[in-house]
Amino acid sequence: MIDRFIQSFDERVKPEIEFSNSAPSSNAMSVSDFLRITDNAVRSFGTAVVVGEISEIKNYSHIYFKIKDQSSSVDCVMWASSKASLSFEPKIGQSVEITGTSSLYQKTGQFKLIVNSMRPLGLGLIMERLKALQEKLYQEGVFDFHKRPLKKFINTVGVITSTDGRVVHDIEMTIKRRNPLINILVYPASVQGGGAAKSLINALNLANEDNRADVLIIGRGGGSFEDLLPFSDEQLVRETAKSRIPIISAVGHEPDFALTDYSCDLRAATPTAAAEIVSMLTTYDLNNSIDKMMSDLDRLIHSISDDIRFKLSYLVKTLDKTSIENILYSRELLLKNCISKLDASVNASYNRNLNILSKYDSILSKYEGKVLLSRIDSSINSHMNNMTNCIENKVNKLKEILSFDSRILGFDSNINGRLFLLNQAVKNSVYMLEQISVKSKLDKIRSDYIKNLTTLENLNPMSVLKRGYSITFDENGKLLDYDSLKKNMTIVTKVEKGCIISRVIDKKENEIK
Repeated sequence: MIDRFIQSFDERVKPEIEFSNSAPSSNAMSVSDFLRITDNAVRSFGTAVVVGEISEIKNYSHIYFKIKDQSSSVDCVMWASSKASLSFEPKIGQSVEITGTSSLYQKTGQFKLIVNSMRPLGLGLIMERLKALQEKLYQEGVFDFHKRPLKKFINTVGVITSTDGRVVHDIEMTIKRRNPLINILVYPASVQGGGAAKSLINALNLANEDNRADVLIIGRGGGSFEDLLPFSDEQLVRETAKSRIPIISAVGHEPDFALTDYSCDLRAATPTAAAEIVSMLTTYDLNNSIDKMMSDLDRLIHSISDDIRFKLSYLVKTLDKTSIENILYSRELLLKNCISKLDASVNASYNRNLNILSKYDSILSKYEGKVLLSRIDSSINSHMNNMTNCIENKVNKLKEILSFDSRILGFDSNINGRLFLLNQAVKNSVYMLEQISVKSKLDKIRSDYIKNLTTLENLNPMSVLKRGYSITFDENGKLLDYDSLKKNMTIVTKVEKGCIISRVIDKKENEIK
């Protein structure tokens, strides 16, 4: 087969080549002819069975993918007609066995393996290593570190990636469009090749030492499975898990994955998506938030002002009620009320005592010496007048009887005798009256009067007060005894010269000795 390809090629190419500045050699071929002949030759190799690991894949109506081993890789394509017979979905990292024919894409000269069938063999070597590392880190708890939420207001974003690609440009454009107030710090690192993992670790450590960023974005644009392997490096995964600054992992495109996706605080499908996450609070949102905060602040200020004004008004009213003037005024009213009640009580007591004294004075007045003598004198005068009137009446009657001259003369001696007898009787009566011991009776009456007066004076409450005694009333003027006294009770004590207002602190019974 190879010989036929060489012979066909030799027939078209002669050993002697003529150089001309104006026209190609007569045996020269066009690129299309060369690729067509080469393609025919490659296709003539027949069907080949190849085993490898899928490292890249694009699944459309046709499947474009790449398989590789430890040292080489080859591009493959599986047309839609062959794809329909697949019993599984091919994925990156799978080890597969494919059957196909070689082909040369004449448009670009790219070599491809046209796949007719494919069957899975399990995980590839690299994928197996990644799965083992993932399980190891999971068992150690590296992926269980506390996932920190991002700050609501992000001022500075640190980007750990290569400056050669479009990642930095895409992130900057996205952030500037959404929130130009966010600062961007770029920590350059290699993202592909043997030293990429070490370069990423150094950039990460530098960002943590710098400590200027609120959040870090570590990642790169899309690439092959091998291109993304540095982001699954064990040491890089451990360092991202220990970072003091929250990290967003943004490696490749949506279907791509790396172990940093599990160890970082947040995963983004692409670097642009990570930029949208950190700029989630846009300028429009900030303006609206500021307007809302200003409105809330204004409302809060008015609310606090109204509350303070209300409390101040209440305090002013309270101070007015509790001011010294009001307290003194209320105490003055209370004192006046107490004095008024005390005066009323004293006046009532005085009037009661005055009535009692008047009553006793009225009783005693009946036994007063002058009154008695006056009554006796009146009685004697009355008797004397009665006797005189009786004598005069009788004399007049006798004169009438004896008015006749003869009869008067006859009875003159009788009349004189009778007059004499009457005069004697009167004299005897006067003598008997004079013999009555009026003086002794008057002395006795005076003695009894003085005795009764002394008794009344001793019974007079005012006299008792003069001897050092006192009388205790409550606020209403009611007389109090020991059992009626209570703690904190206001009492009024009447003494000789006035009243004492006091409050009961305690009471104590007399001790029996």
